[in-house]
Amino acid sequence: MGTYDTINEVDATVGQTLHVAAQGSGAVVARLTPIRFGEFLCQQQLITEEQLLEALGDHWSNGGKIGTAVERQGFLDFDEIERQAAAYHSLETVEI
Repeated sequence: MGTYDTINEVDATVGQTLHVAAQGSGAVVARLTPIRFGEFLCQQQLITEEQLLEALGDHWSNGGKIGTAVERQGFLDFDEIERQAAAYHSLETVEI
């Protein structure tokens, strides 16, 4: 296998990371990989990486979704998590 020079770009609007790798032969390989919701919250600068690690610890200990753990830790309220989850999944939200 050849060597790769890798460029990673994050498109937080669609919750995916674009990985572009150029082989030593000049061939370019690109693929999109999904990012996780907690990483999305960090990229939106709503929580810090340290807060994400605390929320992950809570999530692993108590189960449930990462958004629930973020709320349990008091980093974001329920409504903000719902708005961000909708953005993460590219859905529109309507308040009623």
